[in-house]
Amino acid sequence: MNNYKTLGPGSLGPPSKKGFSDNQNMLPPRPGVPKSVGSMIKTMPAIPPVEIEKRLKKLESATLDDTATTILDNDQYELAEFVVYVAYASALSNLANSSIPNQSDASDFQYTPYNANGVLLAFRGFHSSKSIYQSGDPTDYTWESTSGLAGFTSSERFQTASTGLLSVLGNPTNPGNGVTWTVINAGSAVPGTAAWVAERFTVGSVTSGWTIEAVGAYVNASVLVDNAVTTAKIANDAVTADKLANSINTAIAANTAKTGITSSQTNAITANTAKTGITSGQANAITANTAKVGITSSQITKLNGIEASATADQTQSDINALGITATSVDLGNWTITESSGTMFFATGGTNKMKLEANGNLTTVGTVTASGSM
Repeated sequence: MNNYKTLGPGSLGPPSKKGFSDNQNMLPPRPGVPKSVGSMIKTMPAIPPVEIEKRLKKLESATLDDTATTILDNDQYELAEFVVYVAYASALSNLANSSIPNQSDASDFQYTPYNANGVLLAFRGFHSSKSIYQSGDPTDYTWESTSGLAGFTSSERFQTASTGLLSVLGNPTNPGNGVTWTVINAGSAVPGTAAWVAERFTVGSVTSGWTIEAVGAYVNASVLVDNAVTTAKIANDAVTADKLANSINTAIAANTAKTGITSSQTNAITANTAKTGITSGQANAITANTAKVGITSSQITKLNGIEASATADQTQSDINALGITATSVDLGNWTITESSGTMFFATGGTNKMKLEANGNLTTVGTVTASGSM
């Protein structure tokens, strides 16, 4: 029977007394070799498990460094090496030593060299970074003029009216199934019917990959599933007249249709000839303003003859407050008082004249005949 040693947990077996491993005892004797000869073969010293683990980690780390494009550094992913990002701008203000101090100094800042009209932007910027995201801050870039630069003549721009998802569009070189890409000539604007624009360009001898961006807002069956837009998703006062059916807009403008009522009721409201709960005669009377419910025409005439703000509930105290009593009238400086058939005219509380029932007139002063006032 072969003589094997049993490995202890997490180890390569106990070392021999001579300091060498006895792994040879774990192996069966070589065919044709006596055991005594086999025991004379010495093996390498045993490697401690901790050292093995350390070496495996080092090997694993070295392998990753050779192939990885991103690494994790302080809980942040970044590129393994510095890369150069390129951006463009149509104009730069306060440009000094190839840099600008403020973000607002860059006009039409973007990552592609041409605007929507196919015109090369006037400035190109470079930014070196390990970040996996390109900086959107124009002040991070070193700027130069694109005037006189070579290598932009091979810029290619294509558009498609396909409203499919980006994943099925492909690109102008390898279009997706049923997708047609149409070239946009240099200096030409993107057509209004375009949904996507693809662009690539050559700098020197290096051609970039295709950059595809959406230029048209759309929603179709491939993008939006049934019942995806609910009432709660529509903002208040967000539906305009343009989004209503033409027939609804026409009805609103003509004021001829109301929700929940009949056509005859609509016509009656429009003509203002019928009101709910009253007769046609009453409706006509209201329209003409000639009859009021519960009163006669003569009563209406009488009411029309009463002056504004007149009241019929004045009391004796209300009348007395006006200086009028049953036997006197107070005019302020003068009072007129009747006593036993004689009328007295007084001022300052002193009678100045009296008129008797028989017509006699008595005054304390002189009576002037045919005088003037």
